[in-house]
Amino acid sequence: MSTATAKEPRETVADQLYELAIENFRFASSPTGLIGIEVGPDWPVAIPLSGLRPRLAHWFRLRHGRVPSRSAVTNALDAIEGRALGDLELPERDPQPRVARAGESKIVVDLIDGSGRAAVITPRSVELVAAPASTRVCFARTSAMGELPLPDLDVDPHDVPGLLSALLNMTDDAIRMTVGWLVAALIPDIAHPVLVLRGEQGTAKSTAARILTRIIDPGPAPLRQPPKDVDAWTTSASASWVVCLDNVSRMSAEVSDALCRAVTGDGLVKRRLYSDNDSFVITMRRAIIMTTIEAGAARGDLAERSLVVPLLPIGEMRVSERDIEAGFQEAHPQLLGGLMRLCSLVLGELPRTRLAHAPRMADFAQVLAALDTVLGWDGAALGSYLAMLESSHLDVIEGNPVAQHLLAYLEDAGEWSGSAGDLLAALEARFGDTSRPSDWPKNARGLTSQLTRLNPALRGVGWEWSQAGRTKHARMCTIRRCSTPEGQ
Repeated sequence: MSTATAKEPRETVADQLYELAIENFRFASSPTGLIGIEVGPDWPVAIPLSGLRPRLAHWFRLRHGRVPSRSAVTNALDAIEGRALGDLELPERDPQPRVARAGESKIVVDLIDGSGRAAVITPRSVELVAAPASTRVCFARTSAMGELPLPDLDVDPHDVPGLLSALLNMTDDAIRMTVGWLVAALIPDIAHPVLVLRGEQGTAKSTAARILTRIIDPGPAPLRQPPKDVDAWTTSASASWVVCLDNVSRMSAEVSDALCRAVTGDGLVKRRLYSDNDSFVITMRRAIIMTTIEAGAARGDLAERSLVVPLLPIGEMRVSERDIEAGFQEAHPQLLGGLMRLCSLVLGELPRTRLAHAPRMADFAQVLAALDTVLGWDGAALGSYLAMLESSHLDVIEGNPVAQHLLAYLEDAGEWSGSAGDLLAALEARFGDTSRPSDWPKNARGLTSQLTRLNPALRGVGWEWSQAGRTKHARMCTIRRCSTPEGQ
């Protein structure tokens, strides 16, 4: 009687897809979940688990001449995730878009140019470097990010302001601050103020914003619509390093807060897809550009984190879009190379740079001070920034009805001490029979919320609001003159 031999289990399509994934990716954990890191000559690029699906299907088609079923791909991804989650030594990586810190004194800029090289900036040099055999740097790439040109590293850093001035209709003071913002945008782990391009109609705000965005982080759609809510902002900001919001007039308190968090790099808690109770924290620090006509478009807390740069009217000197694009394409490699060399010099100068007075965005102010030293500007860039901060307080006041009526009331009353409800009644008495503005607070709590946001601007013009606890029936507050207005 013969004994039947056991048959080897047949390798399924899901098994083959699984082997393809193990062959082409290393796996790591990230703040937003499991990621695959492409194996190859390029600098490491992270792909979220959901992004592996089309790649696996494509590779399977190339190798086997047929398309795998959706269920086979799903089964393979489930097996990959199970293996990764069971790996106690799974490395941790935090993928960064476009620019990443590699150690204390090294910055890597992802060129996405197909050469497998990246620009590495240190306090001593700028070099185009192939990916090292081992690195913790991990880039995130999206369809919204495009190729950077090969930077011209022979450009004299002193030529950068002139190159930029030839493309933008700005004063010399504005050019200095903008150069400082671009240099800071190459340093990924500091807070970058929102670059607000402000001007009347006909000042080419969108054109200027498009140029500034593309210098460091080009893409097919450099200008974005202002987000309507926090989810829309998160989606927009996740797609690139430099995010440009075009034609902003007003924004909700929630979106304003989300932009503030993107400036400082604070976390935003999000629910994980297909889960009722699992969540993750997105820590998105971004370099943000905004165009606007209205001086008070940014709320008080966001205004403190903004760099407002006015644009000059173009008049009869208007140039065609074709000529502007040709000029930019010609200048882009020089601008990029010059900015990288400037960043290198600033990195070398920062350890020796001290501020006599540190404003809210102290790291950015320190970059401006180092830039002044490197380019021999004798404090001009930092001085322009501090003067802009003082002026921005007035912009916030002028754009807020509560602030305007409050300051007018204080001119007569001298100061305030009492309940927030009584203060609201005193301010409303100034309207008489006229209607209230649409964003006028409806109750004491609403007034307290607005005053909290307005407080930085109020301090900037010499007043300070503070809460004085609450009684059983009312919120108490005081408004008194500051000994020294903020920013002076």
